[in-house]
Formats: sequence, C-alpha cells, structure tokens
Amino acid sequence: LPIGGKTVNALSIIRESAQADGDKIRLTCGQLSREMYKEVNDLFARFRGQWKGGKVSAHIFPSPITGQIVIDSILVGNIPPINPYDLFATPDPVLDQMIAELQSHFPDPDQELRFLEPSGGTGAIAQRLRTAYPNAHIDIIEIDPINIRILQEQGFTPIQADCLVHPL
Repeated sequence: LPIGGKTVNALSIIRESAQADGDKIRLTCGQLSREMYKEVNDLFARFRGQWKGGKVSAHIFPSPITGQIVIDSILVGNIPPINPYDLFATPDPVLDQMIAELQSHFPDPDQELRFLEPSGGTGAIAQRLRTAYPNAHIDIIEIDPINIRILQEQGFTPIQADCLVHPL
C-alpha cells in the first residue's frame, strides 16, 4: 500500500513497529487499515498467533513460541505455509488419562524408560512424560520446523522427519 509516498506492506510494518514481549507481539504503528491488518494477521497466523484485544492488544503465540522467534523468522523470510501439518494439540484431559495409565503400569517415577513420540508437535506429550518420568529417554520425531525449534527450546533433541517414512 502506498502511504505518504512510500510503499508499506506487512513486512515493513513488522520490521518497523513490531515489539516482542514474551509470547506476545504488539505493533507500535497505531491502527492499521483493514487490508493491512489482514496481511499482518495472516503472517502471524502462520506461527499460530491469535489477536487478543482489550487490555492485551497483541497477537499471542502458543507457548513456547515467543514473539521474538516470530519476528526474527519473518524478517529473514522463514515464513511457514498456513498450518501445513495440521497440528492438533493433545488436550489436557487426554494427557492426564495417558499419564495415569502409564503410572498404573510403571509406578516408579525414577524408572529408566524409553518413549517414542512420533509427532512431537509443541511438546505437550513429551513435557508430561518428562515430568512424570524424569529419567526417561524420549525420542521425538517432528516434521514442522517451527515445532522443532519449540521442542529444542524446551530442552528436547527432536529429529526433523516425517514419522511415516523415518526408519526407527
């Protein structure tokens, strides 16, 4: 969009006015036109960001994606396609049931176990396993490069691959 003699696009808005604050990104440029907001929002949505108005007035990203990761990735052109891997996080009640079932068979939390998480996502299952069994070895396969970075920031060493074709 031409504004004041210069071309403005979502990338320039992010470069010049995006400020990261933990899991949030705020823009300091004031209210955007509807068209420009859609462009910026579409970029942030590729990183699973969602707008939250009111007192927050920021795009919020699911933990542990940080605003700085998103800004840095966008500025270097590392922009993922829109939900290419159809991430569906495991709900807490399912995680609770899974861990309870494991603990009924393996009650010793210090037991050295080995788990395979074939689709690591953002680490919901792996985190719960690590909490329940701190001495366990958790092998994680994940295809999405954003999730790989998230898992690495959580202290995991995931393998970036498609679990359906990766030799185990």
